[in-house]
Amino acid sequence: MLYRRGGRGIRLRDVVILLVSVVAVSLSAPQVFASPYSSAVLADSPVAYYRFEDGASTNGSTAVNSGSTGSAINGVYNGTGMTLVANTFNGGANGLGNAIDLANLSSVNYVRVPDHNDLDLTTSATLEAWINAPSASTAANTWARILDKARSTSYMLFLDATTGRPAEQNASHTLVDDQDVRGGGWTHVVATFDSNVGWKMYVNGVLSVSDTNKTVLQTNSNVLDLFKDPLSTIDRYTGQADEIAIYSTALSAEQVLTHYTAASQIATVPEPSTAVLMAASAASLGIAPFVRRLRVRSVRVRRRATATTRRSAL
Repeated sequence: MLYRRGGRGIRLRDVVILLVSVVAVSLSAPQVFASPYSSAVLADSPVAYYRFEDGASTNGSTAVNSGSTGSAINGVYNGTGMTLVANTFNGGANGLGNAIDLANLSSVNYVRVPDHNDLDLTTSATLEAWINAPSASTAANTWARILDKARSTSYMLFLDATTGRPAEQNASHTLVDDQDVRGGGWTHVVATFDSNVGWKMYVNGVLSVSDTNKTVLQTNSNVLDLFKDPLSTIDRYTGQADEIAIYSTALSAEQVLTHYTAASQIATVPEPSTAVLMAASAASLGIAPFVRRLRVRSVRVRRRATATTRRSAL
């Protein structure tokens, strides 16, 4: 018996078996990979970032904000026709994980985010999303909302359900892209605003349209709704959507392209590493202090053996 703790003896054989088990569990555990895309987004400090990796999209469950404001502006799923599906951009090898599917046009499905000061954008803004719109009309009316904070004074990113063109609107100003993205698979859409420059619209990382409207955005106390008009139940987006982000800054062309490009990269560094998993497992099982005591015990055994040998020689 090499070690006794709490009245229970542990032999060296038991230690070896335990250590081997820890290694086996650590190596077989599923690896969680860092996403190059989410890392690129978070590096630019969004105030709100909804990834739809929550594990549930049932009515009343939480839509987690992964942005810099954290849980202060989490959203809530509303409706019964939502499901989480795999984002298949680039064959699914993209690190974008899950997406939300709002394909049920007969039900009003949306995410509601409470009013928050960080959502009050004025002199600069960026609205970003991935959408996968079917070839048929995607709204109960003309404007299929991707996000809307009462556009009459604030901002809205939407898809024109008649033409299939991405667009943004604030107050009386509207900027509409010139390409129909319906039926084209996953599309990255970004609208930026700088009160010194105007509005720009990017599609799949490339500047598509722009104008010089510099009207400052107004603040309001309305909720932010994803996928419908926050003031009614019409103008709903009903395709798939993912990675919706809002920034209080105007992203540059380089930043937008970096985001789009990152979605084509495959994460190669697992986190946590196997070494970390092993250390955590060892700590939880109390192996570390046992190994230290085992070394002390081994030294004592060797010393006693040496002393015995010397006495025999005398």
